[in-house]
Amino acid sequence: MATGQRGAERKLRFAHIGLELDGAWWSVKAALEDPDLQFVGIAEPKHFLLDLARRRADPLGLVLPLRDGIRLFTDFVQMLDQVKPDIANVYSPLSEHLAVVRECARRKIHCWVQKPAALTGPDAREMERLARDSGIVLVVSDFQLARDAVLEVARRVERGDVGDVTKVFSIHGFSGQKDHGCSRWYKDYFYDVARHGGGALMDQTTYAIARVMYILGSPLSVFALTPTIKTEPQPGGPVEDDALVILEYPRAQGICAGSWAYPNYGIDDIQVFGLKGSIYLMDGTIYERPSMADMSQPRTEYQRVDIPPAHVPTMKDYVLRGLPLARLHSPGFMARVNEVVDAAYESARTRRAIPLA
Repeated sequence: MATGQRGAERKLRFAHIGLELDGAWWSVKAALEDPDLQFVGIAEPKHFLLDLARRRADPLGLVLPLRDGIRLFTDFVQMLDQVKPDIANVYSPLSEHLAVVRECARRKIHCWVQKPAALTGPDAREMERLARDSGIVLVVSDFQLARDAVLEVARRVERGDVGDVTKVFSIHGFSGQKDHGCSRWYKDYFYDVARHGGGALMDQTTYAIARVMYILGSPLSVFALTPTIKTEPQPGGPVEDDALVILEYPRAQGICAGSWAYPNYGIDDIQVFGLKGSIYLMDGTIYERPSMADMSQPRTEYQRVDIPPAHVPTMKDYVLRGLPLARLHSPGFMARVNEVVDAAYESARTRRAIPLA
């Protein structure tokens, strides 16, 4: 589309649902500063969080540039009916994702939902159905999957740089909410199984699972271990703070590790091994290493490679320009991730591999 045509496009009416997750505040700030959006409302049932927004402050120390005309609600359905947004940006607890999408679908309001899609695989499939039947755009956003470096690794694998893939390792985690400076209510949410669905597996290992599945596709079976490593008291009772998930493929395996029990810094690595070479993503840098022709040849070394911009589509691309949903945003792909997570919890409970239909 020509630049002049883009300039003629209308702004999308934008409403935000949920302030309990710390990342929601960054999302609100970014939307307030986006010239393509008309920010019309915020809904949050907890009065003290809504009051923080009203005072244009937040637990992360950001200053929210709220403008006159942005309305605040404790009931998201009331907000949808009164401000009539084009887009709902959903940062509700996972247990509420399906209810929010259902109400949006009834009103033909497009949804941008944070990963994972839902609390369970069946919930995620129902969200996919609601979006399809109503004709709304439902994006499930995994910001770690959408990083330029991660998508470049996937592109190089698809191009055949490493040949037939035999192993993909994806590791994602940190030292946990207590050491990470999260707000008190955000920490409590992560230990509330009824609302969050689980611990580190649901929070961190889902990033690793999505990346492996983006590279290798849907697995044949799932095996998981979900220990609790740290011994300090947990707000809502014990949940797993570490998870290892092994995905079986016909000629490969995906090893997905996520944790709240790593050293006090974020770990976010991917390694891909194939018959012709390997790729290593570490700290945002990609290294590629070809296989030696035979053992008599000089040893090959990892070479750093450039990372081009990935040009990840935005909601405006989907809603106003009619761009087909990218796979990384697809509710179908993300519903499958939810189904793999369900199988991982079942595997950890039964101590056996769970085949997938």
